[in-house]
Amino acid sequence: MNKNFMVFGDSISYGHELSDAPHDTIKSDVIQPSKFSWPALLGAVNCSVPGSGNDRIKRNCLHTTVSLQPKLVGISWSFPERFELPDPMTDKLEPENDFFTTIGHWIQGRKNAVDFPELKDFNVPNIKLKKFKLFVNLFYKFIYSDVYGIYNFLDNVYTTQLHLKNLNIEYFMVTPSHKTLQLNDKYLFKYENDLINMDKIIGSVVRTSKLIDWSKFIFIDEYKGIMDIGKEFNDIGEHGHPLKKTHEFYANHLKDVTI
Repeated sequence: MNKNFMVFGDSISYGHELSDAPHDTIKSDVIQPSKFSWPALLGAVNCSVPGSGNDRIKRNCLHTTVSLQPKLVGISWSFPERFELPDPMTDKLEPENDFFTTIGHWIQGRKNAVDFPELKDFNVPNIKLKKFKLFVNLFYKFIYSDVYGIYNFLDNVYTTQLHLKNLNIEYFMVTPSHKTLQLNDKYLFKYENDLINMDKIIGSVVRTSKLIDWSKFIFIDEYKGIMDIGKEFNDIGEHGHPLKKTHEFYANHLKDVTI
């Protein structure tokens, strides 16, 4: 393991559903990234955390790299649907007891669900959890949109790029799928800027995308990512994660262009 090479991501780069990281261990909060994941196959320190959205991936990268100063960083971004919020089960009156939680799934199309531990783990009334789930469902039904998800994703990318550049750390970035960069099956690069109405979200998407250094992204055959390869190989686990053959192929592809 090369301590000067770190990878940050979600359950995909973690290696969820590989033989040494089965689904049951993830549900039990056992955090031990798979030795068969593509970051491990490249010899990196795998800092990926299952359940992470892009807000968390950015946050973990910023706070870890400023302390440890690795020479090379890989960022495995998640799908834009996930958002990070303060955990409703934590103490709102005591700053030291308030934590983040992630809402939504990274599987596109399942935007009205929330992952949460069993209620028995918390000393709170059941109504609190029910109200939070209602809030999440209302958020995805009436507030969230794909264009806003893409904007938040690009904002995280740009902040992370500025941070790593400021630290003089070499880095590369990957996305899980070509769908990450699409709105209604149209790539975000194809949309026109709107300089008249600055509050249009799509205009901010276009403008922010032009601030990003896309040469730092590694794709396969245009904009494909690891999930696209897993589907082509018919190598996706029961819970939606790429399996061993896909991780090995992806590691070999990244090795050719990064190391």
